[in-house]
Amino acid sequence: MRDEKLAVNQVRSECAFCRETTVHTVALEQIRTTDGGAVAPENVKFARAPARVSRCDACRVRTVERV
Repeated sequence: MRDEKLAVNQVRSECAFCRETTVHTVALEQIRTTDGGAVAPENVKFARAPARVSRCDACRVRTVERV
């Protein structure tokens, strides 16, 4: 497992769920920062923030970390 080549969007790290060092697929996404009730309706489309989204390739658990 250590000798395998990883894709550009993959990293080997410890999974918080399965407690193993596994390959994670990582991406950057825009996540909503509000449910729409806290901002004016015309500004909801701007209520976004970048986040690092990783998915463990072994257990398929998805974690989202705001950047």
